[in-house]
Amino acid sequence: MPHQENVSSEPPPAVKGDGVAKPLVDLRSAVVMLFAALIGLAAGVLAFLAAAPPPQAVLVGGGAFGGAVLFFNRVIGR
Repeated sequence: MPHQENVSSEPPPAVKGDGVAKPLVDLRSAVVMLFAALIGLAAGVLAFLAAAPPPQAVLVGGGAFGGAVLFFNRVIGR
């Protein structure tokens, strides 16, 4: 008895879709992170230019980034 394969014209479930890939993050999240990164970078550079040692400037920038994420998350509409 020969082996018969079940051949279907329908694509496998992992390939189904409308052909449009979903973005990794939505636009709002990307904008919040971008603005927060710019604020953190600016704060770190200003701290460094104010004669803070580089590790301290990085910590200042990181703190500003965290605060900016919280701020922009509330300010930018959903």
